[in-house]
Formats: sequence, structure tokens, C-alpha cells
Amino acid sequence: MYYLPYSGVCSGWGWTLYGLTDCRDIKINYNRIDSSMLVQFDGGAIYTLGKQPNSVQVGNYITNQVNDLAAIYYDNGTSFFTSRENVLDGVPSSYHCAGGEGNLWIDNHTTSISDSLQFTYQTNSYAGRENEIFASNTPNTKILKIMQNAGLEEGYKSIKAKAGENMWPWSRYEMTQNVAVHGGYGSADSKAAWVAKYYIRNHIDSIKTWISMPKFGDGVGMYPESAKKDLENMIAEAEAFLTSGKMTRDGIAEMYWKISDSMEQFKNSRNKFTGEELTAEAENLLNNTVVGSGNGNISQTNHNKLLEYKNKYSAEKTEENAALLEAAILEFRDEIINFNIKSFTIANQKGNVEIDTDNSVINAEVFANADISKLTASAISGEGTYIYPDITKEQDYSKPFKLYVTSLDGSEKKEWTVNITKEKEYSSEEIFSMNESIEDTNGWNIFGSYNNKYYENKRFRDITLDFNMMIAEKRSGDWPCLVFRSQNNGETFDSKNNDAYVMVFSGNGIEFYRFNSGKRTQMYGNIGSLPQLFGPKIQTEAFKFGEKNKMQLTCKNVEDGVKIALTINGTSIFDIVDSFEGAITESGYFGTVSPGAEVQLLTD
Repeated sequence: MYYLPYSGVCSGWGWTLYGLTDCRDIKINYNRIDSSMLVQFDGGAIYTLGKQPNSVQVGNYITNQVNDLAAIYYDNGTSFFTSRENVLDGVPSSYHCAGGEGNLWIDNHTTSISDSLQFTYQTNSYAGRENEIFASNTPNTKILKIMQNAGLEEGYKSIKAKAGENMWPWSRYEMTQNVAVHGGYGSADSKAAWVAKYYIRNHIDSIKTWISMPKFGDGVGMYPESAKKDLENMIAEAEAFLTSGKMTRDGIAEMYWKISDSMEQFKNSRNKFTGEELTAEAENLLNNTVVGSGNGNISQTNHNKLLEYKNKYSAEKTEENAALLEAAILEFRDEIINFNIKSFTIANQKGNVEIDTDNSVINAEVFANADISKLTASAISGEGTYIYPDITKEQDYSKPFKLYVTSLDGSEKKEWTVNITKEKEYSSEEIFSMNESIEDTNGWNIFGSYNNKYYENKRFRDITLDFNMMIAEKRSGDWPCLVFRSQNNGETFDSKNNDAYVMVFSGNGIEFYRFNSGKRTQMYGNIGSLPQLFGPKIQTEAFKFGEKNKMQLTCKNVEDGVKIALTINGTSIFDIVDSFEGAITESGYFGTVSPGAEVQLLTD
């Protein structure tokens, strides 16, 4: 399937967790889908809805999805799907799971670091660490086999010529014209930022993640150094655009196509070798690398693998076999025993991990509420080695942790030092101005359909925040919010994976709630089914819609609970202590939610 105006494969119906269903045992397997979502938005190369017990998506190869949302899109109510061994390249997001239960996302391969597993309306869904990020146009033999196996089976390949290459030659303008009309909530600037996430931010963040994976030079499977520099320059240009404060819909579309063109140029720059040259390189490696378990050796298994692919090409000189031989040469070089750690992840991890192979050091940061005296982790070392102690079991990282990579026979080993630090919690006895944080445009995580916007570069503890806030207009049924002490910077305040305090600024007053794992506690409000811990909704005209309001929000731990106070334009709105069960005493993130009119944070 290729050149598709909307999704490629759609299965199921119903945006809810309804009961019985006849839609079951669905197999969406081994499809080759290229250039989907060319005109419409909010879909995916594979799009599902509703409960579909015992269903799978296996071995699909998906590339070049233009418009949002995700290559594999479990939309609301999707349940009991397993997605595994799929390959995704050039997509705005790998997968999006918007609701349901019992979904699995495991052992997939993607060039996109962006994904979304929303737990608010689902249970028992899992996205495992077995999923692999790989560099675009640089697959290993395992990934390449999936790519080559996808699409028409041998007996049907002749029908492809009958279909033609492109029956709908849309222009670039037509393909991204919907950038001008879709996505986001609030002001034009807010909507532009939301849309830019899918057309720009997700792509460049993914490239920044895998750009260090390919080899650069003049050898087999490598790219020229100039290609890396060109891609880095494009990323810098895109970053400057995102932080310029001058994003327009046309500008977003133009930058998207610049990124797309740069990626094509990068792919085409890869060094090219004939099958005979690849065969000669394989023979050189096989003849000059010692089979053994020591440093600089190659295992017998990996020696035999390269030999197998060399012989396969010699027997049948096809483009597919040449590509497999090239990938096998790259793998052989990477699998020469060196006692290095290739990857490391740890529970409650924040951001990327730094692996310093020159000094045998791993540095990682975890969220402030993590208990670093008992964290689980996972790591991968090269072929012919293993790692001890067993870090999949809880270990104490409160001090530098020693990790060892050793040969299978135990004759050689390398010591690594793992340094785990907590993200810094910020407290101050003085009033803290949010001016710099508001201007730090890269520090805000924008996500979700209600334009959740959390500042993730500081985790606030005991503090009084000083900032200006404006909500453009009163809207019936609208519930613009301030969120603070949010325990998760990528989950909505009502998620079962989050705790947070929330203030709602409606047309005639202020409501105040606490959420603990999705359960609401009413501080000030008029929800009849819930106790009013401090009183009804606060009726006040202190906050002026459509104007710039001076705000001071205090949240500090005190002896008998959490002191929370709000002042608007010099008027004290409330000053309370949350001493009830569930009071959020841990530091957390500050942010806004704009389901309708945008909540704008402004500098002085």
C-alpha cells in the first residue's frame, strides 16, 4: 500500500470500552505501507478501534507517514492487540495507545523516539524495553529481513506494476494543507506549537537520538562526515525556528519539508559498494579476525553468520542478498569483543543516558521521587560477553555502582562505574520569578488533546512561584487549569499514573482539587458527590479574563501537611494546609491545561 490519503489498514469500531464484540482474531501482518496520511490527519498506517481479542500486528514495514498521529494507532477502546516485529521509519510517532486494555508493544524497531501510552482509560497495557531505536537507512540483518519479507508475496509481485506508482500526485502544499486547520487548542500560537510537535519536534528529536549510531568515514555501510554535518545544521535550523516565537502554519509545513529533504539527502549519501567489493571485505574480515573469547576476537557464532551471508550472496547475486551482506559486515565489526556496554536504562529514568566508553562510566538521571537505593535496570553488552551483577533485580545506586562485563569463559573482564543522580528539586525561601522558565521554550513538554503544558526543567518543592497569567476569554463549559506538584511530567493530572494539585479558572470563580492516581479530592468545588474539604467553589472577580494577571502560588511542606496559598493581583484568594490523607508532599512539576481558551504564562 502506498500514496494513501488517510490510514492504510483500519480495523474495529467504537471509541469506547464496550462489551461483547465479533471483531476478534484479527491479523494485520507483513504489510508494506509507504506514504500514508498524505492528506488527512489523526490516523495512522495501521489504525484500530475497540476490543479485538487475540489480535496481532506482526512484521509490517511502514515508512514516510506525512501527517499525524502515529504509524500504529490504537485509538480509543482498542484492546487485546499485540504489536511485535514491526519496522517503522520516517513517521511522526511510532505508536499511540489512547485507551483500552491488554495491549502489548514489544520487540519492534523504529527510527522515531516519540510514542504515547496513555493509561488514563486503560489497564494492563505494556510497552516493553525490548523495542529498538535504529538509525534510518542503517538496519541490521534482523530488521532488514523484516523489511524484505513485508509486502507482496513472490507469487503476486507482478500485480504491482499494474497499479502504477502514484495515482494521486498531490503537491507538497496539498499534503500539508491541513497543518493550517487542525490540532491543538487555544490561541493560534498555542495551536502552532502543538502541531509543530508532530511535524518538527518529534522528527528532529528522533534524529538527534540516532545520529550517533551510524558509522562515518569511507568504509562499508558508512556515511561521509559531511552528511552528518549537514543533518546537524538542519537540526540547528529547526531548533531555531521552534524557539523563534514566530511559528506560522505555513512555516511549520515549510520546515517539515526541509527536514524531509535533508533526510533523503542523508540516506542517499551512504557509501556505495558493489556486491563483489562487499564479498572481498567480508573475506578480509573472516581471514583476519581471530575466533575466540578475548578482546579483539570474534565469537564462532558471529564468524559463521558473516560467512553464511557471504555464501548466500555468492550463490544468488540479488540486491536483497547484497544488502544483507552489507548489514552483516557492519554487525561483524560491531560484534568484535570489546567489553563495552551498548545500552543502559534504569527505572524512573529521566532523559538520555550517557555512556562514556573511554572511561568506562555510565551517567544517568532519575526522577526526584525515585528511591535510588533500590532500582532495577537493564543493559546490553556485546556478543561473547555477559554483565554481572544482575541489575534486573533491585540494586543500590545511592553511591557509585560497580558493573562488570566479562568474557563467557571468565578469562577477561572490564569494570564500569554507574553514577545515578536524582533530578534537582528546587526550593526557595524567597519568591521565585518564573520569567526565565517561561522564556525557556525548550523546557516545556506539550502533550495530549487538551494542550497539557508542563515545565520539565525544574521540579519545585517548597516555593512561592511568581508569574503572570492570561486566559483570553470566558467560555461556557471551559475548564482552563493550573497544575502543580504533578508527579509525572508526561501524564495528565487525572491519570492513574500521576498525583497532582489542580486549580480550575471558570467564568465565575476558582475550583481546587487534588488527584491521586486518578481519584479526585475536592478542596473547593461544587461537585455534590464529593466532600468539600475547605468549602464551595470560590466566587471571585480578582482574576480578569482577557487581561494580564499577577499570580503568586505557594506550595510548601509544613509540620502538619502541605501549605497552599494563592494570590491574584494582590488579593489573597485562599491560604490552607492540606493535612488530609493523600496530601502530595513530594516535589513536582508546574504546568497548565488549555482545553479551550489558552492559559498563557507571561513574563513581567
